[in-house]
Amino acid sequence: MNTRRFTGLCAAATILVSASLTGCSPSSGQDTSADGPVADSGSHQDVCDVLTGDLATAATAFAPALPGQTTIGMIKARIELIDSVEQPPADLSSEWKEWREYLDFAEENFELDPGAVVTKFQDVEASSDALSDFYTSTCL
Repeated sequence: MNTRRFTGLCAAATILVSASLTGCSPSSGQDTSADGPVADSGSHQDVCDVLTGDLATAATAFAPALPGQTTIGMIKARIELIDSVEQPPADLSSEWKEWREYLDFAEENFELDPGAVVTKFQDVEASSDALSDFYTSTCL
């Protein structure tokens, strides 16, 4: 994931947190777009409900675990959030599975060999990008 995408996710999370504090979030019942409430149907909405329920974790849920920027606690929080989704998007099921496996690898190896976790990310970067794109374009 490039720095620009990570920064964009963080900025989006900040905006959503600010909006929720002022009562302008989609869950407040107020229209948040010119075309009406932003929502998707079916399982996408269920996934979005879980992810937007914890904006701080969701902002980095699909980002790589990086030494100096990520803690083991953050990795565990990402796993917990991902596991809270009962039905991942069908069109991203393989990416979801691959990303969840990466998080397990990161949790097991981050403190012992963070370089291996960074290297492993290269194998799942396409899944990270697809899931990040889904989150920002469908849920935010």
